[in-house]
Amino acid sequence: MINRKAILRLVLILAALVPSARAMAQQDDADWMRDCRSDRGDRWERHETYCEIRTATARPSGDVVSMEGLRNGGVRVTGRDRNDIVVTTRIRVQARSQSDAKSIASQVRTVIDG
Repeated sequence: MINRKAILRLVLILAALVPSARAMAQQDDADWMRDCRSDRGDRWERHETYCEIRTATARPSGDVVSMEGLRNGGVRVTGRDRNDIVVTTRIRVQARSQSDAKSIASQVRTVIDG
């Protein structure tokens, strides 16, 4: 017979050991880049991974800044006592070759409007 308490205990231990998606998103850029570059693609190693970090600075024209992480994106906001904002875009692409992945990454755009 299955011991339900033992299974529940195991599930709780495993949940504590696996970092949450939120914690993964909070990595600094150097850690993210290291983790991204160490990714070997799929388990059959048929894909190459390309990683890039882009940074842009902008001066908002108003008091409100709105952001949207479309489709595969996400947004993290950190407040600072400055008149400008820094936008960092992390790009991770998998493709059959490194050159194909880099070509796909070149099509990623970060748009700062207004």
